[in-house]
Amino acid sequence: MPLPAPRPSFRPGGRRALSTEVDIVDARKPGTVVRQAEIAEIVELHHRYLSGRDGSRRLNLALCVAEGLRLDGLDLTDAELRGSKLQRASMVGTNLTRANLFGADLRTADMRRSVLTHADLRGAILRGTNMEGAILRQTDARGGKLVSKKQGGDLVALNEDTEAVAQRAAALLNLRFADLTGAKFHEREMQSTDLTGAILKNADLSGADLSHCILRGVSFEGANLYQANLTGAVLHGAVLTNANLSDTVLDGADLNAAIFEETALIHARMVGVAMPKALNELDVTMRELLENHERYLQSLGKAGRRANLSGYDLSEKNLSELQLAAADLERALMVKTNFTSTNLSMARISGANGMEARFVDSVLRGTNFVDAVLSNAVFRGANGKAVPISGGKGIRWKTGFTGAILDGADLSRGDWEEADFRGASLRDADFRNSHLIGARFDQADLTGADFRGADLGGAALDDAIGFEP
Repeated sequence: MPLPAPRPSFRPGGRRALSTEVDIVDARKPGTVVRQAEIAEIVELHHRYLSGRDGSRRLNLALCVAEGLRLDGLDLTDAELRGSKLQRASMVGTNLTRANLFGADLRTADMRRSVLTHADLRGAILRGTNMEGAILRQTDARGGKLVSKKQGGDLVALNEDTEAVAQRAAALLNLRFADLTGAKFHEREMQSTDLTGAILKNADLSGADLSHCILRGVSFEGANLYQANLTGAVLHGAVLTNANLSDTVLDGADLNAAIFEETALIHARMVGVAMPKALNELDVTMRELLENHERYLQSLGKAGRRANLSGYDLSEKNLSELQLAAADLERALMVKTNFTSTNLSMARISGANGMEARFVDSVLRGTNFVDAVLSNAVFRGANGKAVPISGGKGIRWKTGFTGAILDGADLSRGDWEEADFRGASLRDADFRNSHLIGARFDQADLTGADFRGADLGGAALDDAIGFEP
């Protein structure tokens, strides 16, 4: 099958470039259909090209129809894929470093854990694309249009996404835990994208539309968010240190448990923003709150009042050796907070930011940490064993870390029997000598996690990512 040869695009005045904001291509050549049976030979020639061997040919599927192809784990470094139709293609773990994907149609493609460092994604259609865990360092994903020039000189857009807004909402871009360090998303439309746990350090998001995005635990350190639209975005546990927030629109955004410099928000637009609350905003003193909670627990809820610290800033506070069972700490900011030997059984800590917090020897039976940001937190020796429910006929209330971010956390020597870690990020976590009988790790990222000496009897690990016994 003859494939189109690579052809450079040109800027006005004849200067060469890989692609420009508007890339003009020759539409007189019809799109070639590439079939799965041809891929092995095409990739072999490309590998020869990459290694400088004779008989080589750079992979060039520019403007080709390559829908549904299986390209998992292949090395497609420097591949020419400009304007290619790759809808529903599977590229899990594929190396696309420096690949030219200008204007490519990647709708609903599976690109989990793919490598797109320095790739050109300008103008690419990414609706419904799964890029969870992908590496897009220094990737250029700004807006752009791929157009063809007809014989009469008229320009016609190629690979234009013309589907209705309602259909767009049904298939959203997934960038959970992706590394977008230094990436360019200037004026990119990314509404409702899930960027949970993504790294956007020093990224250019100026003018980008991030409205209603899930930005939980995202690192925006040094990022340029000038005139970006974050209306209605959820930023629980996000880090905005040294980010440029000038003229950023944050109307209706939820900044609970987020880390930021208040001075950086001076020039942002903020209407109806949810912010962390200071402890001096409590209607009682901290001592009174704890005493009321003690009475609440002793009377089984008939007297006193349950401690409600939801959305409060508890950073670097010493809350060790306290009785906080069943307390409400949802969306609390708890960076470096000390909970050593504190009883937090059945407490609600979902959506909180507990980065570098200390839970050493604490009681966490049945505690809800769902969607919490707990990177580098210390849980050494904690008791997170499931709690039997009185009269529940054998039903046990499990400690829940579903969807939590626990990268680099120390969970060693703990009792995590039946704990629920489904979908959690546990990269480089320490589980040494822990009791993990019946624990669930379905779809959890265990890359680099240390399980030496751990008891994993009956633990669900079949769908875990990066697990190494």
